[in-house]
Amino acid sequence: MEHPSKRAKILSDSDDGSASTALTSLQRTISPPLPRGCPELTDGKLTSDTGDTGGTARPPKLVNSPVQLTHIRDLPDGNNVDTIRLRDILGDPMIRECWQFNYLFDVDFLMSQLDEDVRSLVQVKVVHG
Repeated sequence: MEHPSKRAKILSDSDDGSASTALTSLQRTISPPLPRGCPELTDGKLTSDTGDTGGTARPPKLVNSPVQLTHIRDLPDGNNVDTIRLRDILGDPMIRECWQFNYLFDVDFLMSQLDEDVRSLVQVKVVHG
């Protein structure tokens, strides 16, 4: 039994009534994020404080990313900018419980990342496989 081939959805919302199969997402440009300090863009136009095109562009709202890269010990100085170490996460003296999921573990290394004062109090659960 052969399945029917999929057909493209026909769009007929243009002004002249002609049908179109093009997706609007294919018409937009793809570009990397703006560097810090650049004005905020919306649909290719500068946004302003007053909402009209005569105002000055407002400064962009910068939000720190919740995603951080892992610190790599062997990289030269200056390459580990805004990175995080395992000790930064596990070294908090207020930690009470830790669940680690991975395939391979160096348990001695993992335990050395915990704060010395609370190391014996932290409940460490290792899940591997």
